[in-house]
Amino acid sequence: MTIFSRRDFSKSILGLGLCSVIKQSHSAEILSRAPRIISLGGAITEIIYELNLQKFLVGVDATSNYPLEAKKHPSVGYARTLSVEGVLSLKPTHILATEDVGPPAFIQAIKHVKKINFQILDSEYSFDGLIKRIQQISKIWDTDGRQERLIKHLNQSWRAAYTNQAHSQHQPKVLFLLSHQASRILVSGRETGAAAMIHYAGGINAMTSYVGYKPLNIEAFIQANPDFILLTKQTSDLLGGADGLLKHRALGAVSALKHHRLISIDANQLLGFGPRLPQTVDELRRSLSA
Repeated sequence: MTIFSRRDFSKSILGLGLCSVIKQSHSAEILSRAPRIISLGGAITEIIYELNLQKFLVGVDATSNYPLEAKKHPSVGYARTLSVEGVLSLKPTHILATEDVGPPAFIQAIKHVKKINFQILDSEYSFDGLIKRIQQISKIWDTDGRQERLIKHLNQSWRAAYTNQAHSQHQPKVLFLLSHQASRILVSGRETGAAAMIHYAGGINAMTSYVGYKPLNIEAFIQANPDFILLTKQTSDLLGGADGLLKHRALGAVSALKHHRLISIDANQLLGFGPRLPQTVDELRRSLSA
């Protein structure tokens, strides 16, 4: 049995109190230098969650809808139409954006704020581009090994997706449609995220005569005669799916519409090239093989 004197007891209490003060001081120091991140891109937000950095999020853009918890953060609106005042009001130390960020005046203004680390991450439509973005975002704060585990998991999933694709010899022709308003429908050409996804899933892009997006041309649509029509879920809802497209009676003979072969996937999942990329490629490949 150990007997403590009153003096020893007082020293013990003093020591505990001092340790508590030191711990509190250390915690306060960590919090004072912890990042305050604004994510301007749904895929960027997904990566932040996968790296367990969401505790540093102070704001997100309107496309940050996954995971659902991301919607709880203050929204700064659409990444293309940002307000400098609205973003700065959240006192960020880091702003991570895709190349879609805008308008130009916003970019120029934020670049001149010295206390903010503003990064526009390359929108590479590739698996390698996804890995690069994960590595860039990981530099913000210690991810406790999550970066390595996430990349390892993605590499395994990616190999599995390609192994499955190797068993499919059929290469269907796919036309991708995108619309933010029913009166304006765009069709994907070469060098777009949609074109990359079609290629990864084992399909052939139906429109290759131009780069980027162009308004829908009915005659070109009929001539392309795709086996499948790929849309974002948001576009499908806006246009009314196959029935909405068939309001253009001339499209009734198009193979994809004739057989109701429409595939819709959430815009952020399909075009964001985030952590769900291997899963999405596999899902799309299965739909094209049906």
